[in-house]
Amino acid sequence: MESKRVLVVGRSGYLGQHLLVALVVGGGNGVYVDVAFTHHRRAAPRALLNALPSVRAFCADLRSSDGLEAVSASFGQ
Repeated sequence: MESKRVLVVGRSGYLGQHLLVALVVGGGNGVYVDVAFTHHRRAAPRALLNALPSVRAFCADLRSSDGLEAVSASFGQ
């Protein structure tokens, strides 16, 4: 089975929320999609995590190299 990783940046917007759902629900056709998103609030959006439990959340500011490295170290490997 083929595996792909997708990081959605800025999930709190209208498009980001719908993109996450489409990626999780639309996975199939022999492809496993590992999905994560970034957020800027201290706590991840609980309603989204409850609705999509397979999605990983990263509190990171991707405008800095520290934020990008934190996500890459955990999700990019």
